[in-house]
Amino acid sequence: MSHVCAQSTGCALPSFDDLRHGTPQTESIQNYEIGYRVQPRPCTPTSISNDRQFSGVPFQQYVTTPAGSRELVFSYGVDSKGMDFTGRWEPIRH
Repeated sequence: MSHVCAQSTGCALPSFDDLRHGTPQTESIQNYEIGYRVQPRPCTPTSISNDRQFSGVPFQQYVTTPAGSRELVFSYGVDSKGMDFTGRWEPIRH
């Protein structure tokens, strides 16, 4: 049995379409994970909880009004929390 713990930080650079249409946004990502793994044979269950934070995610939408169409461009952030349950069954050991 073992414990799993991870922390990572990263960014996503603007794509070609972001540079061509509007202000380029750099997305930042933070990821935290903690979990528990049991390793008896032949099964290996794993349980991991996570907290992921995204910020600077670009959003673009076209809206039609009586005066004509207009483009809305802004960025938003997301904070997600979750659990991952995985398992592996290995009936034959190589």
